[in-house]
Amino acid sequence: PVVVHIMHKGEAIGTGTNISDQAVFDRLKAINNNFRRTIGTDANSNGADVGIEFALAVRDPNGLCTAGIERIDMTSYPAYMSYGVKFTSTNGMSRNDLKNISSWNTSQYYNMYMVSEIDNNSGGNNGTQGIADFASTHGQPGDGIVVIANTSPSLKIGNTETHELGHALNLYHTFEGDGSVGAICPSPTGCGPGVGDCCNDTQPHKRSTFSCNITGTNECDNNSANALIATNYMNYTSCMDMFTEDQKNRMRNTLTTIRGSFLLENGNMSLMPSSSPTANYRVSSQTTCAGEYLQFYDRSSCIPNSYSGTSISASINFNWIFTNGTTTITSAAQNPKLRFEVPGNYNLTYTVTNSFGSNTITVANAVIVNYSSLVSCYPTSNFVGYSGYSVNKVGLNTFTNNTQQGYTGGYIDFSCTDSTTVNANQVYYLELSVCSKAFSGPNHTTVYIDYNNNAYFEASEKIFEGSYSTAGSNYNVSSAILIPNNTVLNTFLRMRAIASSTPITDDLLNCNTSFAIGDIEDYAVKVVDPLANPEFTKNQAVLYPNPVKDNLSVESPVIIDRIQIHSNLGQLLLDTACTRNTALLDVSNYPKGLYFVSVYSAGKSDYYKIIKD
Repeated sequence: PVVVHIMHKGEAIGTGTNISDQAVFDRLKAINNNFRRTIGTDANSNGADVGIEFALAVRDPNGLCTAGIERIDMTSYPAYMSYGVKFTSTNGMSRNDLKNISSWNTSQYYNMYMVSEIDNNSGGNNGTQGIADFASTHGQPGDGIVVIANTSPSLKIGNTETHELGHALNLYHTFEGDGSVGAICPSPTGCGPGVGDCCNDTQPHKRSTFSCNITGTNECDNNSANALIATNYMNYTSCMDMFTEDQKNRMRNTLTTIRGSFLLENGNMSLMPSSSPTANYRVSSQTTCAGEYLQFYDRSSCIPNSYSGTSISASINFNWIFTNGTTTITSAAQNPKLRFEVPGNYNLTYTVTNSFGSNTITVANAVIVNYSSLVSCYPTSNFVGYSGYSVNKVGLNTFTNNTQQGYTGGYIDFSCTDSTTVNANQVYYLELSVCSKAFSGPNHTTVYIDYNNNAYFEASEKIFEGSYSTAGSNYNVSSAILIPNNTVLNTFLRMRAIASSTPITDDLLNCNTSFAIGDIEDYAVKVVDPLANPEFTKNQAVLYPNPVKDNLSVESPVIIDRIQIHSNLGQLLLDTACTRNTALLDVSNYPKGLYFVSVYSAGKSDYYKIIKD
């Protein structure tokens, strides 16, 4: 049982050091994947399944239902606000002082502290990432781990916590005994602080200092391969992904003896519900394509969850029922991974039951399954990795997809999970974030929609083009798009966003040649005719004069709520509220060119093009 104390600096929930509940859930899932060596994640298939899982407590020290997360505003602690927590530094708040602010019974709960920084490292990946106490402190004030709240992008989520939890279960570093700076080879059979790691199946070696020197040899073990030790969770590398059998046995022995009061079999009720649940859930994506899998996670109150494949308690039951009217899919798992093969809109009825009672929620259109009928070629990139040529965010109308900054992913198809429906002859805004971080050469960025659905991207289907050349820079772009009338309607069309190290030729665009360095992402857009919808009526505003020189008049048969003006590049120039049928807008200072005017009224919005003369 775990309680997480988020020691934030006064930010809103989900920003800065005040990380979201979802970020905590994601870390616990990653930790448990690591400890259980879950195949299909980043866990090493050669590692040991430790058979230990961690879950947020659902019963607090007073016996009441809890989410297992506490948020502590640290703005009244100057040392913490300036330097964070100190470990070897002289500046900052001590760990004892930090834990005295908030701590749950350390014999019943494992306390995890999410902090802003350690030793004034600004929360980055330089220096100490986490601090743990060994099992000898079990039940004493101050037991627990301290880790940086904002995980660095260069470190896999959950790895710092996995390393520190290994210490909490009495694992030493695999290089224990190499001296203070890695100067000597540890004893092959050494055991104890400064002597050895007590595990016979880990080779003695010098610390790796965050490198992943998998191809080299280990001078401390008759030149055995570094690959044997480089990926161990108790090493100092960024590619850690395994525990050994001896490490597994040592941790399990520690949990069942020294830390045995954490277990239900010894009377710990922290993971047992104390009241009836309130059903809730999360899904990896509401929209998918036929034949694809979706991952569902229980988010019900007073229900423990380790985000593994099985429920913590046999006395807690889960009943998922999805139906599109003709096809029904059911599951009794807590966190099921389900495949939807038949297209349609699926409604969900979800019931959670514990010893105190049941609760049911019903959700209309909980899953939308589309036909996987998009056609197009599939591009390739000669390089995949951190290069700086990347598309970091793509958003249109109802979807926004963020991907790793600076990482060139080659080709990734998001069309099953990120899609939107737009009206023909209306203006929308394409939101992009691109970067040119590593090289001075330009990042060539284009976006297309295959409006005629012929499996080729043509010049007339280009909706955005840009070139970004300043190394170390990220660019956020908003571009106005007018959806044409002469397009295939009521069918999902492929939208392709491309970042490339070279100009994007027709051969590259249509997969006749491979990108040298290319980040290519696909999405889906359905165009519909708004006039075919009987519920759709235009507000019929009148804008004049057009072209306009100084003042633009707007007249509407209904009350106008709001008016916005965007440039042709998507820049918001005016956003004004209105409570009348008419408005007079001063555009005299606008440069000559094309502008888009959005008129909002009666819950609808209409778009108009004007020319500034």
